[in-house]
Amino acid sequence: MFEAEAEYVRRSLRRLGVRPADLDDLSQDVFVAVHGAFATYDAARAIRPWLFAFVFRVASNYRRLARHRAERFPEELPDGVDEKTPEAEVVARRRRDLLLEALGELPIDRRSAVVMFDMDGFTAGETAEVLGVPINTVYSRVRKGRDELRRSLKRLEGLGGRE
Repeated sequence: MFEAEAEYVRRSLRRLGVRPADLDDLSQDVFVAVHGAFATYDAARAIRPWLFAFVFRVASNYRRLARHRAERFPEELPDGVDEKTPEAEVVARRRRDLLLEALGELPIDRRSAVVMFDMDGFTAGETAEVLGVPINTVYSRVRKGRDELRRSLKRLEGLGGRE
């Protein structure tokens, strides 16, 4: 399971606000917790929603301990960069960084709903079960989270990714 899901766990932790420098340690924390609770896993169900519950708890603890700090992002690159050049990768990385920064501004309840529902493609029911909230709360958090995310992205793009 580790080999199959390690990248998913790292990506989910990052989306929930974990700094890149802390991803290895927190990914390990997730898998240690998963190992301890593996006997409770129902193999008839999808593994990623079950894993996300562990990711969410580890990321929540990380945020609560306030071990993260603001990161610096690359300068704005010129538009119209050819997609087949190394510069295209830099542009894509900058866009991912802006999205992660904007996600970092969302409260954790809305961020987790947006990440699970919009980015990871979980159903509203799976998201509600993992987060322990009613399904209508998931829809509300996703709607509000999307609105806040759009506003944050517009603001950050206007600032060139820096505050």
